[in-house]
Amino acid sequence: EDPAPPQLLQLEGRIVPATITVLNTAPSGAGSLDAAITQANLTAGNDDIVFNTGLTGTITLAATLPTIISASTPITGGGTAGTVTITGPGASTLTISGSDPTNPNNSTRNFNIFTIATGGDLSISGVTVSGAQINIITGNGGAFNNSGTLAVSNSTLSVNTTTHGNGGAIFSSGTGTLTVITNSTLSANSASSSGLGIGGFGGAIYNTGAGTLTVTNSTLSSNTAKSEGGGIYINFTGTLTVSNSTLSSNTAGSSGGGSAGGIFNVGTGTVTNSTLSANYAGNS
Repeated sequence: EDPAPPQLLQLEGRIVPATITVLNTAPSGAGSLDAAITQANLTAGNDDIVFNTGLTGTITLAATLPTIISASTPITGGGTAGTVTITGPGASTLTISGSDPTNPNNSTRNFNIFTIATGGDLSISGVTVSGAQINIITGNGGAFNNSGTLAVSNSTLSVNTTTHGNGGAIFSSGTGTLTVITNSTLSANSASSSGLGIGGFGGAIYNTGAGTLTVTNSTLSSNTAKSEGGGIYINFTGTLTVSNSTLSSNTAGSSGGGSAGGIFNVGTGTVTNSTLSANYAGNS
């Protein structure tokens, strides 16, 4: 019996992830990181943002980058927005900065660098995010204000500040929020207080709600909280897992109790194979 002739089978429609290339270090405009995120928000399916070969230096922002929208947002023409992955050339090679080069005190800056909306999904690696400052009352998360899913790997977050809020480098909130920090360094970030009993918690990271925070193979050092949690602050029903990491020389000041130079945890926490050393709390 002769074998059946080959047939063409129709498969379901699939959207291939789009690759968007950043061509320059301009703060906005064609070829910029700002434009790449805008394009990702308008493109159906998952998007990979990469940097042109050989591109190095500092992207000095004058305003916050476009919000990472919900992955389930409908896109004109069909499909949904999907996830966003930003892959940099290396933390020592490319910096995304919120600093004002004309003002040493950075007093004119008042914005987060990255904002992830509820349902948004951002993975970022191979960059330094530095110099963010947000000055408004209850303004949270200098480098990242996350209400969705955030994964940071092989990166450095340094010298980011919230002057009246929580989470100098990262503020993460919402039910089911997942924040993963892997092979990264968070240093010299700070959360200050307005003096009205508002803010000043979580010098590097503040996690609130039922979100999950996982820190692996990372270093948190020399971060400062005016109130509590010099390195990490976990509020309410959050879950913290720290492994193979170092928290050192983090400080919680005297305002609002000054508790827990390294980790302040009101939720559930596990720390394994890690070093906590020389952390200081003002009332200890």
